[in-house]
Amino acid sequence: MKKNILILIAVIILSVNLFAQSTIGTNIPDDRLPLVSSNPRVTEWQNAGCLKQIEEQGGLTIDYFLDVTEDLENINGNTLAAKINEITNYDNVPQFQNKSLLFYFPHGEYEFDETIVINRDNVVFKGVGADLTILHFNMDYDYYRYTYTDYPETVILRWRYQDCFDLNTINSIGFEDFKLERTDNQIYHEIVDPTTVVGFSGSNLSISGSSHIWISGIHSYYAPRHHVSIGSGNQNIEITGSYFNKSLHRVGGGNGYGVKYEIHNKIFAVV
Repeated sequence: MKKNILILIAVIILSVNLFAQSTIGTNIPDDRLPLVSSNPRVTEWQNAGCLKQIEEQGGLTIDYFLDVTEDLENINGNTLAAKINEITNYDNVPQFQNKSLLFYFPHGEYEFDETIVINRDNVVFKGVGADLTILHFNMDYDYYRYTYTDYPETVILRWRYQDCFDLNTINSIGFEDFKLERTDNQIYHEIVDPTTVVGFSGSNLSISGSSHIWISGIHSYYAPRHHVSIGSGNQNIEITGSYFNKSLHRVGGGNGYGVKYEIHNKIFAVV
């Protein structure tokens, strides 16, 4: 009797392994798998994301630890967002050029009224926990409405939002341990020409053409269209231990996604 049980267990294990292999082989085309050294192509899931690679290389050395409540007094800008943008979007601050930075947000709530644009490498935004550090973005958005004169029941609606964080063609950027929430103020436009109606847009975190980006321990609340939008041309993007809920537009047509990424051979997302 014991012998039969062992044989049955072995058959079940073998069946599970074959099913897993057949599922992977069926759903992931060969040309989508990375070519390691020789054919056939294989999946190397242990290399997905970026944090393991950064850790194996000794970690990211931080040159400047910036407490946003104390260390930005001498930076140009009337608001916290303007001061951070002065550092992340331009090379106007000589001591920070070609340096790695960590923006530290202690326990509290922080107000932003514009997009944080990051055009430099090696920047980390870190709070003390998603329940303790809250980054609140109070943003304007454009709402467009066109009503056909002959068919008043036919209406075209479009909207255009600002992103909270915008990353474009950069490397080694991290977001850790804070809540990101937004409130959108509607700016209404009645359109007279339907050909001028813009499309839908807007994300809390927008990533394009970048590599080694990680999002860890983030609670993203109330996104316009997507919480995280990963465009084409990215690689080694890692999203772990985060929670995304509520979006303004949740219907079809690509709205309401927690994480949206475009199909691309070099995208590796760990969620």
